[in-house]
Amino acid sequence: MLDCVEKLRDFPAADCAALLALVFHDAVYTAGRDDNEAKSAALAREILAPYIAPEELADIERMILATQHHEPSDDPRMAAVLDVDMSILGAPWPRYLAYADAVRREYAIPRQRFDAGRAAFLSKLLQSPAIFRTPPGRAKWEAQARDNIARELRSLRTSA
Repeated sequence: MLDCVEKLRDFPAADCAALLALVFHDAVYTAGRDDNEAKSAALAREILAPYIAPEELADIERMILATQHHEPSDDPRMAAVLDVDMSILGAPWPRYLAYADAVRREYAIPRQRFDAGRAAFLSKLLQSPAIFRTPPGRAKWEAQARDNIARELRSLRTSA
């Protein structure tokens, strides 16, 4: 989480709502569940409601919920949050590999099934014109992310 907060400094559109969205976006996490973001948003609402205006709290919840599907947004704050959330993809290879291994360990499913799902997810990312939505995100992480993803895909295909 602190890593995400630190990375947000490089995004001019980021504000307090974006910061709080990143702080809470993975507050509730159970591998394989599809309600983690909704539970994280609910927790943020519960904790922050006494301190934050309702409009800003709604923005925070919206940004947290957006981390589930990473749909495009015209909101530059949302784009910053989504880019930072995906920034691990553009980490140096040893760190990326540790992340990928941790993801694999989180899922208690057969290796072949995991590898197929992971390969489909990674292939979809590579087919997109840009993984990151903001100029800072693309400049910092796009090339390395594409290299990492392609390398992991090669590894998944050779282990199949």
